[in-house]
Amino acid sequence: MGWAVERDADSTTRLTHSGVLPTYYAEALILPGTGTGVVALFNSYHALAPYYAIVAGVAAIVQGRAPAARIPFAVIEVSLGCLTVLVLATRIRRLARSRSWAAGRRGVPAWRLLAGLLRLLVPAGLLVALPNVVATFTGRVYSRHQRVRPCRACTDCWVSRR
Repeated sequence: MGWAVERDADSTTRLTHSGVLPTYYAEALILPGTGTGVVALFNSYHALAPYYAIVAGVAAIVQGRAPAARIPFAVIEVSLGCLTVLVLATRIRRLARSRSWAAGRRGVPAWRLLAGLLRLLVPAGLLVALPNVVATFTGRVYSRHQRVRPCRACTDCWVSRR
């Protein structure tokens, strides 16, 4: 049924299970040795949100322990921002050199240029086919509304000690 058995460094057994839809997420954690179980339901889904860390933190607090330290979300945001700036700088450089690139392609047959352009259309075709591909491999069929609904911010149920 999708349950995973995990063992921590201190030999604690954990049973975990999660469920995801484009707009919802659920995470369950059972600690058989302590009789503790935590289930968290979120009304949104975000690929970078640390859902398991939230559930593990709640379980630690219920057991009287401090939750484990986690990477601040700002680190991920800054890393993605730097990557975006790097990609933009690379694209601007390529755009500035486009005249010399075009001059080097003057004697190339038209069919080779067309083949190069078709190569750029492959990702667009995959994007159009993505809903059908997902439905085929996951067995889940999403409505158009679910596919285009914007991802809201993760429902915050952060547990922190002050």
